[in-house]
Amino acid sequence: MYYTSMPQFQLRWLRFRSPGYPEWLFDDAWTPAGKRRVFSRSIVGLHQFLTEAYSDLTEESTQSAPVLYVPSFIPGGVVWAALAAGFDVEYYPLNQDLRLPAGKLAEQFAESPPDVIVVVHYFGFSDPNVDHLFELAESHDTIVIEDCARGLFGRDRNGQLLGSRGDLAIFSLHKTLRVPSGGLVVSQTYDVSQPTAEPSELGGVLRAAARGVISKTGVIPSFPHPPTELLTRDVDAVAPADQMQNAGPGVISKLGLAQTDPKETVAARCRRYDRLRALLAENGYPILLTPKLYDGCAPYGVAVQFNTVTDRNNAYVAVRKTGLPADVFSWPIVYAAERAFSIRGTRELRNRVLVLPTHQDIPFGSIETVAKAVRESVDVPTSSQISG
Repeated sequence: MYYTSMPQFQLRWLRFRSPGYPEWLFDDAWTPAGKRRVFSRSIVGLHQFLTEAYSDLTEESTQSAPVLYVPSFIPGGVVWAALAAGFDVEYYPLNQDLRLPAGKLAEQFAESPPDVIVVVHYFGFSDPNVDHLFELAESHDTIVIEDCARGLFGRDRNGQLLGSRGDLAIFSLHKTLRVPSGGLVVSQTYDVSQPTAEPSELGGVLRAAARGVISKTGVIPSFPHPPTELLTRDVDAVAPADQMQNAGPGVISKLGLAQTDPKETVAARCRRYDRLRALLAENGYPILLTPKLYDGCAPYGVAVQFNTVTDRNNAYVAVRKTGLPADVFSWPIVYAAERAFSIRGTRELRNRVLVLPTHQDIPFGSIETVAKAVRESVDVPTSSQISG
């Protein structure tokens, strides 16, 4: 059997008529309250929001362009959206455990406070230091955007939905649900415009059909080569046209959304995550980056860090050989790579982190297979080598 990193649309749902958007999508129990809009991709909604913000900020500022801060470990789509809206993009550091460095962030704000800052809730978990970021933002009248791409339905340790505190929250529905496209944005500040087009999503149907054939034959397609080290130069500061098209999800995605039960989805993901994290913890290596389950979280997967690129690559290949998913988020830097790489840890986070998805489509019984593949792919270093 072959499984992908994200849940997949089921072809049997094509027999249903599209009911429009489900109630849970606009229910304060499952998504943050605010002005909700659904796009084909969340960065489209992000771009719409930033375009509105740009007009207001430029009227208030004497600078040539408003400044937006992003963490040095972030996908290119967020940067593309900011650049397309007219912002200058600067990077701020992260600790090696993916947490915000409160002291360094305060120093950067004191030197040059941004107009907008993006905080990422990595893999469905809220950063323990995020309160400090919100305090800094409030004291400098900085707009906060919460990137909850893989955190739909998730809550922080206080029971508050991720995305409830900032001026804007973005969620990538297709990364956590059985839909080929979809990005939810929730705004507290600007009335983000509705999408103006709807894609056909035929490609999503064809891919679903292909996966069905692959699963029946048991053949793992395009067995992946070990991931290469990330590029150290700018890739492309301009977003591909199809990434920024102002479109909403198509009929296929709406069918998939209608088949989603938030409560069951969260329970399935938590059960798999809890088991896999416990098994990996027994090994002592790799280093666990994502925390133990707490009430209300809806994890995307277990994030781990290795001491070397080679170890990370060996583990990735070993897991993929079993037909189960593993993610490498090298996230090429699409703009001002020299600035990003001047920040300590930028390279290590991209080259040494592996994420093992624990979504609802993965059979619970296969979790031990993932843990075994990781364990047998690397030599466990001594305690001093792990800590060092």
